[in-house]
Amino acid sequence: MDVWSLGVTLYTMLAAELPFEDKDNNVKLGKIMNFEWAPKPYFSPSVCKLLSTIFVQANRRVTLNGMLKSDLLMQYYFDSPSSIDCERETILIENSLLALAERECQVDRKKVI
Repeated sequence: MDVWSLGVTLYTMLAAELPFEDKDNNVKLGKIMNFEWAPKPYFSPSVCKLLSTIFVQANRRVTLNGMLKSDLLMQYYFDSPSSIDCERETILIENSLLALAERECQVDRKKVI
């Protein structure tokens, strides 16, 4: 898993801009190489803490399991801080869509859910 990309994605989703953006590509590259990013004033402390463990040298970067144990993600329910139980997630499907899927794909209804 590319933790750096997850950090860039998180930052971009929260700030609506890239963390190392600059009009000058040489400056942008320098920011990336020197891990120069600035948290937005509206970022919570837990967001800043997580990003500060991502935008560092690779040998010091948090792992995916470490991200799951971060203050930011521990605010949400997980059976275990090191795994997400996809079996417990439920997707509600409108009956007409399910019927269409069964007809078109010959899907066994019990295996869909």
